[in-house]
Parts: sequence; structure tokens; C-alpha cells
Amino acid sequence: MSIANSHLGDRKYFIGGFFILIVLIYIVRLFYIQLIDDQYKIGADNNALRKQTEYAVRGYIYDRKGKLLVYNEPSYDLMIVPRETKGCDTMGLCAILEITKQEYLKRIKKACQHFNSP
Repeated sequence: MSIANSHLGDRKYFIGGFFILIVLIYIVRLFYIQLIDDQYKIGADNNALRKQTEYAVRGYIYDRKGKLLVYNEPSYDLMIVPRETKGCDTMGLCAILEITKQEYLKRIKKACQHFNSP
């Protein structure tokens, strides 16, 4: 009986050591993922900070006599970041926007003052 008990005792320590090793591997991996590796933090920031605007498509509204009351007219907002306009075709942009170069420069100057003010 003593030989059988020693085998069971050896197995008990082997299985216990195996499970402790697995737990330690998980703890080390979790420590690495949460505190050292930035890949998941960057991915989480990209998911959290993604902005997407979707406008509802609306139909025409008529009164009961068939007269058009409300219709859709598309409108667009253009945002130009002054520090990203380096190397931009200013005259081409002014032609598209149907403004003069002086008007463009005035608006860029105003935007720069707005961004630089506290």
C-alpha cells in the first residue's frame, strides 16, 4: 500500500503544480496586456473617439391639396484647419468656394486668432 500512496502523492503535487503554473502564466499575460502593451489602449481610444454623423433622409411634405410645403435642400459645412493648409492650392480653393483670395486670407487669419486665443 505504501507504493500506491506515494504515486498518488506525486500525482497530487504534479497536478497542483501544473494548475499553479497555468494561473501564473495567465497573471503574467494579463499584466503585460494591461500595463505594458499599448496596442489595446490605442485600439480602445480609436473606437471611443470615432465620430460619425449621419443625417436622416427626409421626404417631401405636401398638404392635402398636393401643394409642396417642405422639401430637402442639401447644405454642407466646410472646415479648414489653418495648420493643415500648407502647400494648398489657394487659388483653386478660392475658385471652388467662389470667394476672393483676400476673403480667404481674412478668414484664415480670423481662424488662427480664434485657435490661438485662450
